[in-house]
Amino acid sequence: MAYSGYLFKVGTYTIPLSMMFHESYKVTKNDQDVDSYRDANGVLHRNALQHYSVKVEWEIPPMKKSPEIENFFANLYAQFQAAGFETEKAAQCTAYVPELGTYHTGKMYLNSSVEMPIYRATSQYIQYQAIRLAFIEY
Repeated sequence: MAYSGYLFKVGTYTIPLSMMFHESYKVTKNDQDVDSYRDANGVLHRNALQHYSVKVEWEIPPMKKSPEIENFFANLYAQFQAAGFETEKAAQCTAYVPELGTYHTGKMYLNSSVEMPIYRATSQYIQYQAIRLAFIEY
């Protein structure tokens, strides 16, 4: 399936494009092989597998304010909870993989090291710098 107007979906929640700094979106397609070896002449003998996993990263654009950020993370956590993986921060995710020109779906977890650097705090809101997210497929 070709590009369908979104880059990433967690469960049934499509990540709004406004919550992605588009230039930061990257997908690493991790090809896998098993029992590969080099023979006595140094020649590699690979047993490449069809299965692959992906890592998807992007940044939430800077200057987003606390209500929008809190709503975004509430939507993510609702998907983790619905999938029964709230502690793992995991769900079925669908990512657009530019290398393939199509989407890939698999169980992925949110990297637990989400840093939320504050740009400004006022009496009404907190404004954040860019926030990096990474989803890693099992």
